[in-house]
Amino acid sequence: QAWFADNPIGSGKTIEAAIKRLNEGFSWREASWTELSLQSLGNGSVMRCAPIGLMYHQSETLLWMNTETEARLTHPHPICVESSLFLNALIARLIVMRDMSNRQLLAREAFSYALKFLSIKSLQETYGKALETDQKPIGNVQKTIVAALRAFLSTDTYEHAVLIAANGRGDADTIAAVTGAMAGACYGEQE
Repeated sequence: QAWFADNPIGSGKTIEAAIKRLNEGFSWREASWTELSLQSLGNGSVMRCAPIGLMYHQSETLLWMNTETEARLTHPHPICVESSLFLNALIARLIVMRDMSNRQLLAREAFSYALKFLSIKSLQETYGKALETDQKPIGNVQKTIVAALRAFLSTDTYEHAVLIAANGRGDADTIAAVTGAMAGACYGEQE
């Protein structure tokens, strides 16, 4: 609420609606349940979920529970929640398997692992074919994840992945943040 009171640049309508409801006295669990947020496919939840993937990478139960709770704060649409879960499963698997010397193989293995946790068929298809299709990335959560996956899986260094994402089309700051989370989990601090 303090962050929002400073008039931040680039906050979306779903976040704005949730903060306003918090200010009106709704609990954090209820604040995002508006008609707007229930229809929104915005990318705010995937932009900020990576710390949970880092924190709970050793416990699938805590990872899923906390990711779901965090995503629903502002983006309760099932596609937004499941996209956050997918991203955090990918991050967690990259961290757990980081000792693998071949980073490209590590990235592909973690990607395959995370796909298994998607229950929404359209997301399985969209994310599973991320490298096969060319979509113009916008603020939509699915297009953000696809663009970030493309930047991450088609490069072999943290720097290259983030540069590709940041210099791409559309919502490049969010795409670069999501790409950076993936690449950071893969390559670690040393890069």
